[in-house]
Amino acid sequence: MRAYAYKDPQAAADLAAQQPSGSALNQAISAVASSWVQADSPAAVAWIQSLPDGAAKRTALNNAFFQVVWNNPAGAADLLASLPVTQDNMGLYWQLGSQWAQSDVAAAVNWAKQLPEGTTIKQTVLQNISSVWAQSDPSGADGRVYRAAGLQRADLRRDGERVPGPSRRGSRGQSRFSLPLRHQ
Repeated sequence: MRAYAYKDPQAAADLAAQQPSGSALNQAISAVASSWVQADSPAAVAWIQSLPDGAAKRTALNNAFFQVVWNNPAGAADLLASLPVTQDNMGLYWQLGSQWAQSDVAAAVNWAKQLPEGTTIKQTVLQNISSVWAQSDPSGADGRVYRAAGLQRADLRRDGERVPGPSRRGSRGQSRFSLPLRHQ
């Protein structure tokens, strides 16, 4: 299916849709999405978004997204912008922040600054970027990420509560500074 999708993605998509429900359908749709996104990301994303909600659509979106993230973080950000900002998509935001921070911290922070307020997504992504940055610069990257995002020291919490994200003592210690998380 994957090889066919490279030659004629639309025909492969039509063939994938004819597979019986279950793992055969999920695998076929995922194979088409993975191949198509490499050739024409916007068309592949449009097709994925046209799929009915369910496991096949979610798997296809995740596989396609992760390929775009590795090759084109800005394109992955555009793809995310076309999706609803929901907790269901948290893993996509997390993956993009992590991968982008490995190659270009400043661009990752600028993207994260644009994320909507009022959800845990922005704070989680900033914490993830900070954590990635701290691995290469352990002398206080977490505070710099927050300052670069325009947050004030008053926005940081010192209550010692263990939250996901950066830690001055490593991944097992408690974070000295963390953002208060808000629920949707």
